[in-house]
Amino acid sequence: SSDNVKDFATTNEINRLLKEVEEDTGLYSFPNPILKHSSFLELVEIGDKIVNYLFHVMFEYGSGRVLLLLLDKIAKDKPEIPKEHAGRFYHQTVDWMKWYLESDYYKNKDKTTTFRKLFET
Repeated sequence: SSDNVKDFATTNEINRLLKEVEEDTGLYSFPNPILKHSSFLELVEIGDKIVNYLFHVMFEYGSGRVLLLLLDKIAKDKPEIPKEHAGRFYHQTVDWMKWYLESDYYKNKDKTTTFRKLFET
């Protein structure tokens, strides 16, 4: 169906943008190159309607700094990351995953943010 093609194109576009950011910034140890990357800014512009898909990517393929920084920029009511987790990637990933499973994004995902509805206004 044409909806499936649109879903596939939408997720492919998100994946392409994520990959560009990862490839161009993977060697940096600080976040500024990620936060200023044009593909990262495109993803931020899309907004929180991609939160569910980003968690799908995280659960399916693993987390990364780009995903965590992107979620921090676009998610509403984001988790409180404990001070002792600052700079500790694994702990922050777990904090985000726990938050997601309790969030409205997860609870309402079938009703509000299917892939089909990603770019509908």
